[in-house]
Amino acid sequence: MRYDNPLTERLWAGLDAEELAHIAAVDAERLEYEREGLAEQFRHNLTTPTYALKKRFAMWETLAYKMGNHWPPDGYYLIDEYVNDLFNRAETATAIGKLPHALQAKLNAVLFAIDEQFNRLTVPDGGAEFDRWGQRRPADVPPALWERRPINLPWES
Repeated sequence: MRYDNPLTERLWAGLDAEELAHIAAVDAERLEYEREGLAEQFRHNLTTPTYALKKRFAMWETLAYKMGNHWPPDGYYLIDEYVNDLFNRAETATAIGKLPHALQAKLNAVLFAIDEQFNRLTVPDGGAEFDRWGQRRPADVPPALWERRPINLPWES
């Protein structure tokens, strides 16, 4: 299954060269962080960050798509994957915060639109679903994300 992330693609297509340069600088910082976790002989093999800002947007948009479409392709999604997506969303906000204010506003407009989809497809539960599975909230994931669960729980299919 492939989902094209139309909001993310439209956003990136509308960015100018200066905005893309600012994002590239944030991605370069992320690349160095990711390389730090690798053995010296492998660091040079990683040439683009696994969690580049555009990819983070696409991951968050894909989660909203999957929730709204009954978790394609197989209707199943591990709770650990969901936790990773929540962590990714929190880190996306951190990365955006490193950009100029005008660019932050542009990116946040799309990010918040995806957040609205997320909120429509989840319900507040105070974190009970994660408690049930023995999951602890990572420090970087805000309660506003952690304390919501998908309406249709994919890890029970």
